Amino acid sequence: MVFQFDVLDMVHGCIGIDAVATFGDMIPFVSSDGLFMLNSSSLQQIGLEKVDKYVLDRIPAEALTLSRVVIDARLKCIWFAIPNQAGVLTEALVYHYPTAKWGKVDITSIQTMHGMLYRSMFSMQKLQAEQSAATEER
Repeated sequence: MVFQFDVLDMVHGCIGIDAVATFGDMIPFVSSDGLFMLNSSSLQQIGLEKVDKYVLDRIPAEALTLSRVVIDARLKCIWFAIPNQAGVLTEALVYHYPTAKWGKVDITSIQTMHGMLYRSMFSMQKLQAEQSAATEER
């Protein structure tokens, strides 16, 4: 197998280990100077001006390293979860890539819901295991 590495950009880079995602040839990421999308042929600053200003004016660079990027291929959205000044992920900027439109979502309630669902699934698995063990003992 032969690999080839090409330099696409010497200025912009991903700011954190979870601040990048990939789907097909789309690679969205959070950089210290904005939100970007890399594809097989170019680098695009998708948060140019208003969105980047919103993020960079509010979040210190050291907290920005905690950002997370997730791609929802079904809805054709990229979720940029960004931390608050304390480093807690509290909101997501959602980019709909077919239309290049942005939205904002409070993710604290989503995280709480996810935690509740996870705990309830764990409880159901534990209950099923206990029932199986009780049945085997009979």
